[in-house]
Amino acid sequence: MTQYSTVGKTGNVDDYINPGAVDELPPPKELSDDKEHIRLLQEDVKRFACKDGQLRAQIAVLKREIKRLRDLLGEKLKDADKPTVRELRGLKRWSCPELARQAGLTYDCVYKRERKVYAWKEEQKKAVAKALGVDVDSVDWEN
Repeated sequence: MTQYSTVGKTGNVDDYINPGAVDELPPPKELSDDKEHIRLLQEDVKRFACKDGQLRAQIAVLKREIKRLRDLLGEKLKDADKPTVRELRGLKRWSCPELARQAGLTYDCVYKRERKVYAWKEEQKKAVAKALGVDVDSVDWEN
């Protein structure tokens, strides 16, 4: 058995361990019986495999969603296929107040322009497009 130096003398973590403490503690009950230990390990493997399967399924769904979004926001959008501000905001899962905050505008400004109460001004278009991460020309501002 390795001997440890005086507590705190070298500053190592091992300095604070009581030598021989491991020998004083009995092993846990599940480790004393080999068959029980193996059964518990098998349960752990099944549980982690199930969780791994769930995570892989979630990743597959997210990859499909990313592909769909990339197709929707592709560089070569036709004029008729341009997404609206509301659609782009929905793709980012932002609320109207969140888009306003990200763009540095007021909630009322974004809300009323999304609903065609007022027309978008050029500086507002630039702020919203920058917040959404798109070109000003790739958004349908009229519909």
